[in-house]
Amino acid sequence: MMNIRKGTSLPFVLIIILFLGLLSGYENILDKVYLNLTAASSIDNSVFRNILFSTGMSEKIHNASACRTAWYLGFIHDQRGNIQERNQNWGKAVVCDPELVHHLFNLYPDDKQLAEYIHSKQPYTAESWFWIGDLNPEKRLESYLNGTAYGSTNGRRWIELGRMLGREGDLPTALQAFLQGCYNGDPGHNACWSAGKVAEELGDYKGAIQYYRLSKWGVALDRAKELEHQGY
Repeated sequence: MMNIRKGTSLPFVLIIILFLGLLSGYENILDKVYLNLTAASSIDNSVFRNILFSTGMSEKIHNASACRTAWYLGFIHDQRGNIQERNQNWGKAVVCDPELVHHLFNLYPDDKQLAEYIHSKQPYTAESWFWIGDLNPEKRLESYLNGTAYGSTNGRRWIELGRMLGREGDLPTALQAFLQGCYNGDPGHNACWSAGKVAEELGDYKGAIQYYRLSKWGVALDRAKELEHQGY
């Protein structure tokens, strides 16, 4: 990748952006020049913003990449320690692309201030609720229940919810949570196995056999055979 050195003129930077735009399409411009722009310490954030929105192609870039722009600006502010500006830009990004919440959680799982701000901007995703729950133990179960209501496909989250519900004594709902974990990848072979164990506790041995057989874990499959041999 070509590097933009300190002192590089703004017109030269703009030429590079236009050239890359012709090669890859406007929607990919930011992906290709972000590292160059952030590496050029002489380029101020306001200049970065002007490059994107004050050129002849500003309307198309704005429509196609406003979300990505805010996403990258958030990283620029993060590098410079401007936490408020960082959060505001990422807040804009997650509003137009909710999937970015998951990426922010992976990058900053312990940043409570960021989690709460992002949640205030995008409370309609499972990951937003899970993030809040992980940082607020007293509200974790409630947050996970709210999160899974948005149809999470994260098997580990379903397993954790099942365990919390089990500790609360709500076995029927715990069973349903474990089954969702089982249907969503069965992380660590824990979900299908746990669903079978809970079904046994509830006296549903035929159901337990069915759930154990959904697992690829030998122990779970052996337990299904044991139950069958016992006449269930």
